Amino acid sequence: MLHVPAGCWCSLRPSFTSGNTIAVVDESDDIGGEKPKSRAGILRRYSALSLPAGALLQSAPSGPFYSQLYRNLVFVIFMAHELGVRWGLVNLVCEGQLRRQEPKDAFQDPTTFIRGCLPEESHNQFLYYSWERLYADHVAKRSDLMDLADTWTTSLPPARRPWLSNGA
Repeated sequence: MLHVPAGCWCSLRPSFTSGNTIAVVDESDDIGGEKPKSRAGILRRYSALSLPAGALLQSAPSGPFYSQLYRNLVFVIFMAHELGVRWGLVNLVCEGQLRRQEPKDAFQDPTTFIRGCLPEESHNQFLYYSWERLYADHVAKRSDLMDLADTWTTSLPPARRPWLSNGA
């Protein structure tokens, strides 16, 4: 999470090797006292009614329900409202992992789902982006950032450094 005072509250949902969690259909999988796993349970617990009016649509779109992203969305909207700033949510993924897992819902682009939860004027506050694209678009163009990225991540195995051509 990143808070820029008087600016924005941004939440990152990073993923190196796992996909986005999909809610189950059957409410019987929900256990009292634990985070709900079903679409209905999640919508009850993380209700749009707990947020500023119009920040989140009352009904969730059909298709896969990306439960962790939805919880992150509710949290980032709530925190930004509390701080009086704009919000942003970024789902960072690894392109190499996506290519290997492509047919699975958990590895599909969730932008349509997130936009279906939001009023149109908030659609651009969500970004689905890859580590590799982030590196190419912002880090690789600046040698100071490349040095910093290498210094901070040298101890990580290549699989945890997806921006490297051999790390995916």
